[in-house]
Amino acid sequence: MPAFPGQEPRLSSPSYLRPRLLSLGRLCLVAGTLLTLAITPETVAAPSAGLIEVTERELRADLAWLVDRRILSLPLSTWPLPIFAVQDALDRVQQADLSDADRAALERTRLALERIEAPVSVGASVNSARHPSLDGQTSARARSELSFRLSQFDENKAFSLRVAKQNASLQDANPSLSLDRSYLGVAMADAMVMFGTPDRWWGPGVFTSPILSDAASPIPSLLVRRRSDAAPPFALLEWIGPWGYEASLGRLLNYTPAGSRTIGLRVFSRPLSGLEIGASRFITWAGNGRPQGPRALFNALAGRSNTDDPIGDPDPGNELAGLDVRISTPTRTGAWVGYAHVVGEDEADHLPSRLIGTLGTQYKQAIGEHRIEWSAESTDTELGRLFGLKPAGRRAPAYRHSTYVEGYFHRGLPIGANIGGGGISVTLGIAWVAPPGHRLDRVSVSATEARLNEDGPDPGNAAFGVPSRLRGLSFRVQSAGRVARWHLGLSMQRNSVELRRELGVVGGVEIPLDSGN
Repeated sequence: MPAFPGQEPRLSSPSYLRPRLLSLGRLCLVAGTLLTLAITPETVAAPSAGLIEVTERELRADLAWLVDRRILSLPLSTWPLPIFAVQDALDRVQQADLSDADRAALERTRLALERIEAPVSVGASVNSARHPSLDGQTSARARSELSFRLSQFDENKAFSLRVAKQNASLQDANPSLSLDRSYLGVAMADAMVMFGTPDRWWGPGVFTSPILSDAASPIPSLLVRRRSDAAPPFALLEWIGPWGYEASLGRLLNYTPAGSRTIGLRVFSRPLSGLEIGASRFITWAGNGRPQGPRALFNALAGRSNTDDPIGDPDPGNELAGLDVRISTPTRTGAWVGYAHVVGEDEADHLPSRLIGTLGTQYKQAIGEHRIEWSAESTDTELGRLFGLKPAGRRAPAYRHSTYVEGYFHRGLPIGANIGGGGISVTLGIAWVAPPGHRLDRVSVSATEARLNEDGPDPGNAAFGVPSRLRGLSFRVQSAGRVARWHLGLSMQRNSVELRRELGVVGGVEIPLDSGN
């Protein structure tokens, strides 16, 4: 595969690590499955069966503000988000006792939904220095990109075809055309069944996720997701609060072994107004020369992967599993937020023993109609360290595997944390959100300090594949309304080893050609 300037080409992947599964994640899957079978609320006619993508960062921040202020009751840790779930939550808003900043967030949310439902839109984006995203914001996965989107949503069906022409992709096996972020979905009872490549994100992280982020291009998948996220209608189960699930079957592209597939499983809920919890599993299995029949699938789902005979009875797959929690409390003029996301690649005595994770906090404050948001987040992807809180035996980089030699990557970019395995990062950010009527919606600045690949090179990581120190600075101005959505800024990334352009322009615009209403 083509490497970044200054990075050695892909050779072979290390074989000393065989990731395992968390027994706790297995129990969460069983509980979630039983819950899904036991709870079937009445189906409500949905005004739209489309999706809100995780790339809608401005809308994501407004929804988080409204949830943290107790104005909306809506889980926000699993993306993409059904449009119906947001519309349903908006319909239940009580307009009394809202601050100016609250009303502004509600107005921007409604305008953004109108734009998302536009049947035709065109877009363009640039990432002149080809910097992988460190700030959790929308970035082109190529030096430049032109796109055309055709969408059609109604109560029970969703169709969105996005065709993009890319130049100088960050990823390997660069195609001239990309269908990323395209999908076809149908509503079935209280679920949405979808096939396509929507960008996905699991967990409460602002800048990245240790198990599933949008750092890499999406994996073509069949997805099933709960449609409404409503609380159970039964009195004995009301304590669960708004809840949902997501399950997926996918196939990795340009991967060794060829034909490798993925299974994604997640359940989440808001049992209290200021608390959201989630449990996730992500499994890589099958592929050329690997067990891939019904028995292997059953063993992978059942967690029977700790085998003592790798030749006669090979393990059925590679897995990560984890738990995440997000706690928020409103203040008189804003909100405090704290979150943690812990993921394991191994187990010992039925408990997690090889952990990576993300810790973060936010403080949000309104001054009239203006809003200021402070964020701090750290991610550690070195197994056996976990920020020094839980050392456990020999340290090793996460995301590597002896059989799935490409590791936890898709087309050269990490499926999980944006820095890849074997490193640690700290990101600080501040954002100003403008009042209604302002030409800008949001101005944000973030700074990142990271140590990468502390245990040695990772040929599977096309973005950050060599041991080094990384410093990053991102500045963006953004606007997202009914007429258009755009962002423009600068990205600086200084790597102590790799010879890459340090300063680049990032920007993009998406223009709906017609209104969906």
